[in-house]
Amino acid sequence: MISKNYFVIVFIYSISFLYLIKCQITNQYDRLLSNEPDYIDVQYIPSILHNDKIYLTILYKCSSLTQRRISLSITIERTLYRINVAVFRRYWFCRKSTHVKIRYIRVNLHRSIAYASDSTINLQSWPIEHGRLKLIMYKNEQENENEILKKLEYNVRFLPVHKRPSFRSFRWNPFINKTINDICRNEPEVVRIINYPLVLTGSAYGKYFVLPAYQNYDLRLEQQIQSIRPKFSIIFWLYIDEYCPYGSNAIQCSILQHLTFNNTHLTPEIFLNREGQIIVNMFGYLYDLKGTGARTIASIPKKDWCRVAFIVDEYYWNIYINCLQTWDKPIKANHYSSIYYYFNDEFGTFLIGGSDISSSFRGFISQMDIYRRRALTYEQLSSRLNISFMPYLPSIIQESSKCKRYLDSFRQCREQFDLFNKRIQQKFTCNAQPFPLNKSNRQCLLVRTWKRQLLSSSSSVDIRYRIFRALRRRKMNSTMDVANKLFDLTIKLLVSDN
Repeated sequence: MISKNYFVIVFIYSISFLYLIKCQITNQYDRLLSNEPDYIDVQYIPSILHNDKIYLTILYKCSSLTQRRISLSITIERTLYRINVAVFRRYWFCRKSTHVKIRYIRVNLHRSIAYASDSTINLQSWPIEHGRLKLIMYKNEQENENEILKKLEYNVRFLPVHKRPSFRSFRWNPFINKTINDICRNEPEVVRIINYPLVLTGSAYGKYFVLPAYQNYDLRLEQQIQSIRPKFSIIFWLYIDEYCPYGSNAIQCSILQHLTFNNTHLTPEIFLNREGQIIVNMFGYLYDLKGTGARTIASIPKKDWCRVAFIVDEYYWNIYINCLQTWDKPIKANHYSSIYYYFNDEFGTFLIGGSDISSSFRGFISQMDIYRRRALTYEQLSSRLNISFMPYLPSIIQESSKCKRYLDSFRQCREQFDLFNKRIQQKFTCNAQPFPLNKSNRQCLLVRTWKRQLLSSSSSVDIRYRIFRALRRRKMNSTMDVANKLFDLTIKLLVSDN
């Protein structure tokens, strides 16, 4: 049996060895920096910063008898409301010394940079992966921009959003779980992820989201049962400009990915290849490294809005694609597997568009809905196209009969507006009105007469003054409203002139 003295000896030897290494490093820097009185530097900056036992090695040396402040900070360029935001900051003081000193500082980043989004504690993870590390030595104890003696800056990187671990908040989670109301909980079956069009440029950027955890016991139990026999549906709209960005060597580009913080692929993943065919990857268990993939035979057309319905029902999935130009001729594809898929929508992070693993296609994606625990049928999908709810009007909509009727009406109103605007300037305005033209006092008197007739309830309202009043109010109305009003008044005026 090994005695306790043996461990004590090993521990003392390790401490002594580390101390000798530290002394050797400082002695080397002392010889190199003997002629430099003040010195700061950061050694061994990690390639990616996170909160899992990351230390920064700071070397510094001061020549002043008074204290000098040394500040270490990690900043990001901007958030939604602020610029140059510090996500980590430390400072200390130094005095005159002939030797280079070493300080080890543990990195503790802001939780919005270090951890993934968490709906239970209302934590939104910032999708920022680059920052600046700044090491500054000031002339005195105060942190003043005018008193900077030395300054170093380095570019640093953070973990991508889908690789960040969950937030470890043991203090607040029990309190939050206790305060959750058990009556009338909001457990939506359909979750709207994207409402307005999301622009995808073919790069490594997109939208990240996590689905909220169920609070109801019955729903949680049903979810656990369906994890090995999943049922869900994902409905979204696509407008494809390019299947893969020009100049990219990627074989396939991403539409939807499901990953963990360590790049473990989860069910489902949807991609586009360079021919426009959809590729679906599904996985049979949690850490399935291979998974099963399938590809559609038909391709999604470019330059057209298409509704894609991806439906999974236990061991098979279906895809229905309806495009506006061929709405009554959908593209259908299905795949049957010999095993069940594994799916837990509360685990991992969903990525819409590109990431550091795969870039996105080039185009738009909009109105993405996820039906949790529900596998729809094709008959349950909307059979008619509702133009009023379209996220983006493509060229095919402008060629429809209903849209042409509106465009023709608007064009006629605009022409009448321009024509009558010119006529009003020539005949019915004076110097005091919005159109400064040289008009006689008689015409100004006519305008005042019309106004008196308008205020008089017994007399009829002159049509010319109504037109003039509409023009005066055009700054308070939109051009469309003024055009519609002038169009109606123009017809009445032309009839009265005849």
